[in-house]
Amino acid sequence: MRDDIKAAMLALKAEIVEPHEPCDGIGWLEPTEPGKLNPCKCMTVFHYLNALIEARIPRDYWWLRIEDLEIAEEYKDFCHWFNEQMANAVQHALGVLFLGANGIGKTSMQCAIGKEAIVQGHTVKYFTAQQYIEATKMKDLSLLDDYGSGRFILFDEMDKVYIKTKSNYVTKTLEDFLRRLTAQDAVFIICTNHDQKTLTEVFGQSTMSMFRRHFKIIDVAGEDYSEKLQNRWDSLMKTKVDYYADAIISMAQRMMDREIKEDDIAWEQTYRRTGA
Repeated sequence: MRDDIKAAMLALKAEIVEPHEPCDGIGWLEPTEPGKLNPCKCMTVFHYLNALIEARIPRDYWWLRIEDLEIAEEYKDFCHWFNEQMANAVQHALGVLFLGANGIGKTSMQCAIGKEAIVQGHTVKYFTAQQYIEATKMKDLSLLDDYGSGRFILFDEMDKVYIKTKSNYVTKTLEDFLRRLTAQDAVFIICTNHDQKTLTEVFGQSTMSMFRRHFKIIDVAGEDYSEKLQNRWDSLMKTKVDYYADAIISMAQRMMDREIKEDDIAWEQTYRRTGA
């Protein structure tokens, strides 16, 4: 595990688990059933938020639910539908390409899908196209391996990479990355400010052909709510961080319930094989 991720996890643990009264900071309660772990609410939340840190999903999006997004209902419906069909998306390596202007909710939808993927047990990685290019130039193999380890890859700001005139290094590097990981059955959720015409001009017909085979292309339209972020800033300055908000608890509990169920099934299968 990279040191930056480990440090973030330890800092989060100090905030969530250690001062929590019901379990005295241990993270576990007395079992209600013999032989079964009984995680405290603080441990359930910490476990889920650890996964968000490992995925590098920005903290701004931890508390946002699809219902909270200021986007048209058709986009909310699509995100809900995609999350419900996620098993099929994984089986066929089918992703989503969100196109549209700044401040209309593309990254919010991207992260909402990523958080659901985490809850359903998939490895998720969020990073921008510029971060990938910088890691490639620096030959940071550890970071590149981490970026490429996701079953779901939240690839943001594909339009914001600096491209030198008369150089195809950036576009070729990004295209190779997209093709290689898609061939390995990764599911990409991509955001870009480019429209389809500009995307074709920048990356070429070949890349667009790959997008049309593997991605649902969503042209996102809507009002730029960047101005409303000023009101959110004022609100956040007056609000204490609530790690036990419904938006966190609901996802965290689903994740923990799934893992406990999977552990029970694995234990039962082992028990039967050994004939104990």
